[in-house]
Amino acid sequence: MKTKLIGIIICMLLIATTLVSAVNVNQKNITPTLFDADVPIWEVGDSWTYDINKTIRSDLNETMKYVLTGDIILSVKDDTGDYYILEGVGESISILGNIGKLNLRSSRIITVNIEMVVKKADLAISSYNFMFKGIVFIVLGPIILPFPIQLHEWRDSTFTPDQPVLPFPLFDGKNGTLISALIDEEWGLTMFWDLISIDTGDVSWHSTFNDYTCTATEVTIPSGTYDVYKVSDYAQGGGNHIDLYYNATVGNVVEIYFKMYNGDWHDWWLIQKLRLKSTTYTP
Repeated sequence: MKTKLIGIIICMLLIATTLVSAVNVNQKNITPTLFDADVPIWEVGDSWTYDINKTIRSDLNETMKYVLTGDIILSVKDDTGDYYILEGVGESISILGNIGKLNLRSSRIITVNIEMVVKKADLAISSYNFMFKGIVFIVLGPIILPFPIQLHEWRDSTFTPDQPVLPFPLFDGKNGTLISALIDEEWGLTMFWDLISIDTGDVSWHSTFNDYTCTATEVTIPSGTYDVYKVSDYAQGGGNHIDLYYNATVGNVVEIYFKMYNGDWHDWWLIQKLRLKSTTYTP
């Protein structure tokens, strides 16, 4: 289960927005080769929206697999003290997957909630809580059977000390090693209003995403073209890999790509991509 926990570190970077106050970001932004990028200052109401495409599988035979798409929308809830509190929800979430030979398709009754505590000084993550609930239906070919299955997944994680993910200040050519935090996590996946348990547990371990490189580059996504610092984090020992594309004008990453490997399979168990759609942040 260790590899599952690595993905939690990166989820804190899904800092997003409410759709009502979002503004389009279809423009080119600050050239990072001219300025070092320091830690941004966020305020209550600052927000970002990302589209997400996430695939998880239980084993190489894909006994259980699901693909989640939609928008992840989070915002700054509290900026008092030394930490930000971030909250978020999913919008237009869709899930396709299978449990064994049962093919599943999500209904419109899907809820995704996230809460994170992030240190102001360096955006290191202190805690992360994730919860998913929803109704899915069994699918036979083109036929959706009228048999609902309720799923509930949650993950609660704390990091000691706080786990940095972007090595501020960012500048072209920077490289080094991030600190390794002790991660305490509890998780669960149940069906039918928690009556049937699929997977539950808890574990403590030290993070392995430590070695990083930082380069100035350009990235193009549907919302625009951005000058960015690309921070690539590598797990010591190889396998897991994360690319973070940070832009100072939006005060956050504009794209995230990461792939998590299972040491027993020597292959991936999670692949996820997020791309910025809109933001209310101003520097």
